[in-house]
Amino acid sequence: MEFYLDQNNLFNLDKAFINEVYYEDKVAQPTTNANTTNTNTSATTTTPNTNTTPETNAEEKTEKVKKERRTNCIIKLVSCNYGNSPNSLTAMTQRETSQENEDKNIKYIKDKRNELETFMYTTRENLTSSLQGFFDEKEAESLNSIMVKTEEWMYNNVEETYIKEKIEEWYNLVTVPGNKIYRRKTHWENLDKAMNEAQTVLNTNIQKFEQNTSTLIQTEADELKKVVQQFNDFYNSTLPILVKSPKFVDAPVDYVSVERQTREFEDRVRKVYSDADKRIKQAQKLLEEERKKQSEEQAKAAAPNTSTNGNTSSGDSNMNVD
Repeated sequence: MEFYLDQNNLFNLDKAFINEVYYEDKVAQPTTNANTTNTNTSATTTTPNTNTTPETNAEEKTEKVKKERRTNCIIKLVSCNYGNSPNSLTAMTQRETSQENEDKNIKYIKDKRNELETFMYTTRENLTSSLQGFFDEKEAESLNSIMVKTEEWMYNNVEETYIKEKIEEWYNLVTVPGNKIYRRKTHWENLDKAMNEAQTVLNTNIQKFEQNTSTLIQTEADELKKVVQQFNDFYNSTLPILVKSPKFVDAPVDYVSVERQTREFEDRVRKVYSDADKRIKQAQKLLEEERKKQSEEQAKAAAPNTSTNGNTSSGDSNMNVD
C-alpha cells in the first residue's frame, strides 16, 4: 500500500489519497498443437470404423497481473508539535524569551559598570592635564566628591550595582557634570580654530583685493570693499569678547556661527571676482568680434581697387602692342 499527498494541497495538508497496489491471478492464453489426421476431406480415403481424435497440448497457466485501487481520503492535521501540547510550547517560548531578556539586561549592566569605571579613571587624569583651564575649583571639587561616593557605592554595595535602575542613576550622576566640562573644552577649541580660520581668510582676501584693484571697475571695487569691511567688523567685534571670557565658563559665541559667517564672506567675495571675470571675458569677446569685422571690411574695400588696377594695366599693354 502506497500513500500519496495531493499535489494541489501540499500547503493545506488536508487532502490525500491512498493508492493500493495488489496482484491478481489471471489465466494465460492456452497454446494448442493440433495434429489431426481425420478430417472431412480425408474421410473418403479412410475406413469408416477408424476415429482419430486430435492431440491437444493445452495446459492452463496463470500469471500475476498488477492492479491498483485508488481511494481518496481526508486528512486533517491540527498541529504538529513533536509530542508537546501548544500550551507547553508557548510556556517554553515565553521562558526562553525571558531568559534572553535577562541575559541582555545582565550584559547591559556589566557594560554600564565598565563604562562608569573607565569614565571616572580617565576623568581624574584629564582634570590634571588636558581639561586644565576649562573648569573652576568648585566644579572640580564637586565632580571629585561625586566620583568618590560612586566608587564607595560600587565596591560596597555589590548587589545594587547589578540593578539596572541603580547603575543608571549613579552613571548619570557622574557623567552629566563630567561631560559638561568635556563639551566646554571641545567648544572652546572649535571656536579658537574657527576664529583663526576667519582671520586667515580675511587677511588673504585683503591682500588679493589690493593686488587686483586695476582689474575691477568702480562698482565692483566698491562692492568688494563693502564685503571685506563687514566681515572685518564682525571679526573685530567678536575677538575682544572671546579674549575677555574665561574658558572655565561656557563660550559666549557659538563656533558654528563663526564658521557660517566665514563661508558667507568667501561666497560673496568669490561672486564679485566671478562677475568681474565674466565682464572681462565678454569685453574681450566683443573686441575680437570688432577687430574681425574691421578686417573683413578692409578686405572688401581693397578688392575693387585690385580689380581696376588689373584691367588698366591690361589695357595699357594692349595699346602698346598695337
